[in-house]
Amino acid sequence: MTVLVGANPIGQLLGEAVAYCVPRVDANDPRHCLRTLVPPPTLHSSRNELVETTRRERHYKVGNVTPIERRPSLLGGRILVYFPDAELSCGTPESVTNGFFDIHATPAWDTWLALADDATSDLSYRHYLLAFIPAELVEIADLATRVTPEECLRWLDDAKVKARDELRRYL
Repeated sequence: MTVLVGANPIGQLLGEAVAYCVPRVDANDPRHCLRTLVPPPTLHSSRNELVETTRRERHYKVGNVTPIERRPSLLGGRILVYFPDAELSCGTPESVTNGFFDIHATPAWDTWLALADDATSDLSYRHYLLAFIPAELVEIADLATRVTPEECLRWLDDAKVKARDELRRYL
């Protein structure tokens, strides 16, 4: 069973991410344009706390938005899956994306949607982060998915995770 951490429905989280990220995308500055909500991901007691803090701040800044119910509402963006326990800190995703991903292959935190836990998966791929990648950054994010030898970055529609079934109507 997949557990999406947090109480907000995923359609609401997607709506807020689209509303917040799309106007802030700067393809000329992928390192900074979507790292505005919280301090860098250090000194937090848990991943859950970090993702929840980011989501709450984004929710506060965008106010009430219409939940996303289908792919066209993603405005050409895509949903990415990041497996933090599988990454090797090689730094390649950071270098090929001009910093959109950090040295640990973590996507810019303004894009974070939810953490998920597939209780039956391999430990390295059990926990994962879902992130909304705006259309202007899909190409560089796709490059990152192709250069990670450990496959810690995958598009949701290509990932073998249980959350994919829950999110099928958004793909």
